Amino acid sequence: MGKTCKYCRKQIDKKAKKCEFCGELIGFRGFLRNNGNYVTCFNILISLGLLSMAYLHYHAREKAVRDKEIIKSKLESKNEILRKMPRENISKAAREDLKPKRERRFETVFPDEESREEAKKIEELILKGDESLEAGRGDVAQQFYLEAARLERASPLIRQTPETLVPKAVGYSYIERGEPERAREEFEKALRRNPRDIEAQRGAAYSEILGW
Repeated sequence: MGKTCKYCRKQIDKKAKKCEFCGELIGFRGFLRNNGNYVTCFNILISLGLLSMAYLHYHAREKAVRDKEIIKSKLESKNEILRKMPRENISKAAREDLKPKRERRFETVFPDEESREEAKKIEELILKGDESLEAGRGDVAQQFYLEAARLERASPLIRQTPETLVPKAVGYSYIERGEPERAREEFEKALRRNPRDIEAQRGAAYSEILGW
């Protein structure tokens, strides 16, 4: 059984690629020949879309680089000022600058009930540590923070998030205890999770200067 040519409406062989009566191409080649202008326009639109996406990606990368340079410049300027300050003043400035200004919570919304419960326990420990710091009990605060770090290590899901809440809290407790090297390790741990965390950047800078 044959097929009908859509151009002259005559019966032709079903395997034919060209109509023997009107000479028109059949199938995809015929479609391209008769709709070449539309195909060309479609290809142009696709190319423009790809070029637009490439430009937006390039622009976003350039902005990220500029933002990083601005942050780096500001930190270097601040560090230069800090280097000229007496050590006692730097330590005081670090404690004041890094001291938690609000109740600290995880920003990540965890998908399962178990992780949410673990996150809640960690947040409660951080809150108790902050309250102990406010009361002038740095040793007690550090115990709360270290327990929070232990719970975080035991939870792979929480540990794999970009959350910096726990290492920053532990780092600050080491600043309070006058152990800048250990503080720096914690702030650098936070920066490995989220390089754009401003508080962790400040903590690492203070720790480096206090460790001289």
